[in-house]
Amino acid sequence: MRVAILGLDGLEYELVKKFNMKNLMQKEYGITDLGDFDEIITPPIWASFLTGLPSEKHGIQEMYKWESNLLQKLSDTSVGMKWLKRITKSSKLKHLGFRKTYPLIRDKGVKTIFDYISRSFAINVPTYNRHLDRYLADLRRASLKNPRAFGERFEKCVYDKFFAEKNEFMKVFLEKDWTLLMGYTLMPDYLGHNYRGNLTKMWEAYAILDDFVGDVRSSAQDDVRILLISDHGMKLLGKTIYGDHSDYGFYSTSKVLGLNQPKITDFFDIILKELGCDAKA
Repeated sequence: MRVAILGLDGLEYELVKKFNMKNLMQKEYGITDLGDFDEIITPPIWASFLTGLPSEKHGIQEMYKWESNLLQKLSDTSVGMKWLKRITKSSKLKHLGFRKTYPLIRDKGVKTIFDYISRSFAINVPTYNRHLDRYLADLRRASLKNPRAFGERFEKCVYDKFFAEKNEFMKVFLEKDWTLLMGYTLMPDYLGHNYRGNLTKMWEAYAILDDFVGDVRSSAQDDVRILLISDHGMKLLGKTIYGDHSDYGFYSTSKVLGLNQPKITDFFDIILKELGCDAKA
């Protein structure tokens, strides 16, 4: 057997149902229980998915880390944290390494599903091999402040990045010899934060994702199991069009598993069992 995973950051269960996205709704789908997380942010949740461990055991509990190891150690002290918060207001210091990126699980010395399975491919997976896209992050902030000036550019950048990620995934999916393959996109998260209340824009985004999954499903051979997974959903933020992280995620499987609001850590053993591997052995 082989397992293909699509990490769809911020994919909202209620919108998948509302829009009746058939490919996103495979043989089994539902919500995941994120009650074990004190804060619903991307890195700790994806790290738990990859390791099967709660955040206090795999060690990733923050959204970002300092690129400089010295600054990262300094930030662990209360005095250092206050000093860094004050001094990093100067944009000039970015050239000296006063910048943040995503934390990586390899820095914690913890094994992931990719370490247990030979012929594994991880494409832009958070906390494993994905780095912060500063241009896109800055563009998103600009689009929130001035939608008229930056909104269209932001959307184009999000979609351009998604299609590049899709093409990279499909190339490996169709051409490489793999047993475990995971791809990832931030597209539903970024657009959900900006446009959760704009159902036209959200439908367009979810339809594109549905087509992507449709391409994967139609190209999959009989020995391929497909798992769709999100780190959280995207709820409407008050009476605005903006969205924020919900306290549950989304999952969808091409095989009936009989799950009932599983924890995101549960999929670690499910994946390894499907591939005939026992992490405890």
